[in-house]
Amino acid sequence: VGFSDEVHWGVGPQDKQRIIPKPGEGYCTDCIQEQLNRVDEKHFERAHSWAAVGYNFKSNLHFYNVPGNRNGKMSLQAYRDQILEPIVKPWIDHGDDFVLKEDGDSGHGTGKSNIVRTWKRTHKLESYFNCHSSPDLSPIDNCWLPPKQYLKRFPH
Repeated sequence: VGFSDEVHWGVGPQDKQRIIPKPGEGYCTDCIQEQLNRVDEKHFERAHSWAAVGYNFKSNLHFYNVPGNRNGKMSLQAYRDQILEPIVKPWIDHGDDFVLKEDGDSGHGTGKSNIVRTWKRTHKLESYFNCHSSPDLSPIDNCWLPPKQYLKRFPH
């Protein structure tokens, strides 16, 4: 079984800082955090990546783009053209025997008939969809923690 998943990396301020002013400094300009408006947030970039792990196997980290979609929601065409065709197809062509486990993201072809399902049938790729919130059944979810912790150490 090859457990696959994608992750989104935020570049720029992503969350609020906690500022605790000393008594009497509640309105001090140094103690007030500026709020970003929606226009500013559009300028922050997000990187999107995909990987797979399995018994005695790990893929490279593959970065992808979703044209016209800044939030990283995987489209059917992006999944087929940027993940399945260049990464998974060589594994199939090489004769690797595996079943690809995916979460229930709609971009993975969860519907009955779409371009991703057709691609999987054509290339005889066996796959199944698992509950995305089951870390026990999806070890790749635990793989994202170390690089995220590493990146969190650096100020944005």
